Amino acid sequence: MRLIPILVHYVWWHYTTAIADLVRNYLDLASWLENFFSLGHLSRNLFSPWRRLGEEYPEHFDLEAFFTALVVNTLMRLVGVVIRLVILLIGLVSVVLSFILFVIILGAWLAMPLILIFLIVLGFKLLIE
Repeated sequence: MRLIPILVHYVWWHYTTAIADLVRNYLDLASWLENFFSLGHLSRNLFSPWRRLGEEYPEHFDLEAFFTALVVNTLMRLVGVVIRLVILLIGLVSVVLSFILFVIILGAWLAMPLILIFLIVLGFKLLIE
């Protein structure tokens, strides 16, 4: 008769504490992915020059030096945009895939006791036949 309180306690844990822990673990993973890929920082600094590389504009009027600095600074900003967009895309794909995986794991976790009962009944049915 001690089996029934254990089963009740297990079902209570399975559908309350364990699910809360699963959600907390997913939120920790999502936060880690956001920090690992620096999604907020990269999106705020999307158009900054790559690695702060660039040329200083001339103090005195020099057309060649001005356009040289303009071209180099524009190229460094374009390189920065491309690299940051690639990293942002990889980070966003990682977050979306982790959410999809979380939904699949949560669905499997919710269905696990029912699947276990179904398999036990099926096993007894196969033994009887």
